[in-house]
Amino acid sequence: MCHSCNQAVAKKLDDLVLVSVQNSIRLDDGSELQPDFAVLKPRDDFYAEALPTPADILLIIEVADSMIAYDREVKMRLYAAEGIPEMWLFDVNERVILGYSQPATRGYKKLQRYEQDDNFFMIAFPDISFSWQELF
Repeated sequence: MCHSCNQAVAKKLDDLVLVSVQNSIRLDDGSELQPDFAVLKPRDDFYAEALPTPADILLIIEVADSMIAYDREVKMRLYAAEGIPEMWLFDVNERVILGYSQPATRGYKKLQRYEQDDNFFMIAFPDISFSWQELF
């Protein structure tokens, strides 16, 4: 599933973004997290000179099974507090994608649940749709 997610995002968004797979991001407080995927604004150095920061991040994707509570309760709140506009949480056990948006200091204000046969899009690219099947 992780491989197909990376391919689908990279293929559909082509040169509009950079997809970072299991690489660190630097939060505004100086701490670092390592999301499964970070969809980033393009940069000439491909982030070789400095880690991406919240201002560079369009979407975070976390894939979770046994660690879902940590991703949902800890990491999701940190991403929201940092102003990262969107996070998708792939719940491997329930086979759903939880889409979080509208970041606020205590978490995301909006939650969408995507199941098999659902189509959805990134906030940054509302004209490019993804299907649950091509990502999961």
